Amino acid sequence: MKTRLRGLVASCFFGLLMVGAIGCNYSRYSVVIHNDTEGELSGVEISWGRHSSKPNYISPGSSKRHAFPNASFPERATVKWRTPDGVLHEQRIEVRTKVGWHNRLSSSDLVFTIQEEGSVEVRFEDSNAN
Repeated sequence: MKTRLRGLVASCFFGLLMVGAIGCNYSRYSVVIHNDTEGELSGVEISWGRHSSKPNYISPGSSKRHAFPNASFPERATVKWRTPDGVLHEQRIEVRTKVGWHNRLSSSDLVFTIQEEGSVEVRFEDSNAN
């Protein structure tokens, strides 16, 4: 009986350890969406895979943060937003090739900046620097 109990406890511990290791493949970074335009943006959404960050409205010069999204690091992402004139914009952006893979993900923000001319810039930024 004690041997079975020890085996069960060991199996449970190993299972939890594996779940934790698998979880390490998920984010330890935050997704930040910054509005670098002069108008309020609506319908803002950044998505990749099964992940979607939807802050909806972002005022001019402001940012919204989605801390530690439950998603693996993106190869590419789709950014959507609507400008004050009602025009819907959508841009698919390469993420991993532009910013690379950082080992310091626990202290980094993956920043998507929507710019005035309708383009999107992506970069890593040290969140401790803010």
